[in-house]
Amino acid sequence: MTIDRTDLAIIDLLQEDGRRPVADMARLLGISGTTVQRRIDRLTEDGVIRIMALAQEPLVGLPVQVVLAVKVQLPYVAAVQARLAPLEEVVWVAWTTGAADLLVEAFFHSHEHLRAFLQQHLADTEGIERVDTNVVLSLGKSVHKIETMVRFNERRRELARTEAANGAGVVGNDAGAAADAVPLAGTDAGQIAGRNPQVRGNGRGRHAGE
Repeated sequence: MTIDRTDLAIIDLLQEDGRRPVADMARLLGISGTTVQRRIDRLTEDGVIRIMALAQEPLVGLPVQVVLAVKVQLPYVAAVQARLAPLEEVVWVAWTTGAADLLVEAFFHSHEHLRAFLQQHLADTEGIERVDTNVVLSLGKSVHKIETMVRFNERRRELARTEAANGAGVVGNDAGAAADAVPLAGTDAGQIAGRNPQVRGNGRGRHAGE
């Protein structure tokens, strides 16, 4: 499916409040409520977003947030990922590039709970060479503003096209092709690493569209 500006604007509004009335969104966007509802239904049915509640973990008894960096022997990476994914403590697990092969976000009700998790699920798992346990002390930001990121990347892409055309003598469609090869700031692994793609509101406690 093709995502246009109106779709992005609707997603942006749902990120702020997943329970926002359709009539309110229609008024802000200057379109009919029927159009808004039809687009939300299409985005949901096509798997672009889901509407869900995201709790603030410390307020529901899970104050210990941890990001695990797991070094795994290459033949075992897929098996270890499959072992960790179903665990209730795990929010997401991703196979990544870099020093660690797997990154895992998980929540625990205590440090004792974390210790037991490490011993039970990681200590004796075949293929794991090293686990770096990174306890989150303060969460500075947990928001995805899809429309803002798209607009930012488009501005960067247009600037790259202009620089490619002016600096390298590239003209016409070749300029756009050259610019498309330029890495764009603001696009990172968190946006593409298997969140299905998740759409969050202003913090974990907001209702949001995913």
